[in-house]
Amino acid sequence: MSNGEASPKPDVKVQCTALYKTAQSVNIQLSPTQAIKLAGGLLEKALAIIEGRTGFPAVHIWNEGVGKEGLNCGFGKGRKGLRRAKKTAAD
Repeated sequence: MSNGEASPKPDVKVQCTALYKTAQSVNIQLSPTQAIKLAGGLLEKALAIIEGRTGFPAVHIWNEGVGKEGLNCGFGKGRKGLRRAKKTAAD
C-alpha cells in the first residue's frame, strides 16, 4: 500500500438464515439482505486485491464453529498449487 491509501476494511460477518454442513457439502440459506451484505463484502475484497491495496492474492470465505450459522469474508493466502489427491487403501 502506498502512503495515503486507505487500508482494506475488516472482515465482513454475515449471519445466515440457515447453514448446514456435511462431510461432502455446505448449504447456506440467505435472506435478500444477507445476500447483498455478503456480495458487497466479496466485491469489496476482490476490488482491493485487483487494485493492489492488499498483499493477499485471494478472497476467503469461512465459517467458525459447530452450530454457528454465520459466514466471514476476508483475505486469504491462496493455494500454491493443485489440491493433493487423497490416498486410498490401495496406495
